[in-house]
Amino acid sequence: MKDFKKAIQQFHDTDFHTHQETYEALARTHSPHTLVITCGDSRINVESLLQAGPGEVFQIRNIANIVPAYDDPDPLPSIQAGLDFTVTSLQVEDIILLGHINCGGCNTCLNPPANIDDMPHLKHWVARLNPVKESIAYQLAEIDDPVAQSDLMEKTNIIAQYEHLLTHPVVANRVAEGKLRVHGWHFHTDEGFVEAYDPETETFVRI
Repeated sequence: MKDFKKAIQQFHDTDFHTHQETYEALARTHSPHTLVITCGDSRINVESLLQAGPGEVFQIRNIANIVPAYDDPDPLPSIQAGLDFTVTSLQVEDIILLGHINCGGCNTCLNPPANIDDMPHLKHWVARLNPVKESIAYQLAEIDDPVAQSDLMEKTNIIAQYEHLLTHPVVANRVAEGKLRVHGWHFHTDEGFVEAYDPETETFVRI
């Protein structure tokens, strides 16, 4: 098992000591420039990907980076509260909807495991992705490669959640004012690159 006491002591003696003034200032206030809404997957290290330090990025995480539309009858108050706080109070300049390859949430929706009934809350959660899967049912049926199926599901999910984000007035108004940018990204953790969604061409382009 992980020795957390040793890890915390090492953090105090190294990273904290090196950036002590920054941490002391952040104890009083913070002004992150970016909100990242991403999957809870342990393989996504947001600060490393964005080359960001403490206080620069506000994160909201859940399985499969789900953002219900503003008028969804089954909303997620944590998402709504997070958008209110980061956009209105902290006035972040960018929101990144960050998905990734081999997403467990997307794959669970595509191919539920045999023991899915033993995880009723997970089953209920990934059911939120059913509209995404249904929207690409024809394309999925034409694809034999499981990796390609996952890629299609993940990217379609990113587009759906990206569009849901823009239904929230707090986001849409700031975007219209030119004070906020919204991005949809697909992170290839195996090769260390990102593809960004281009809403004009409805394609993903490597950054």
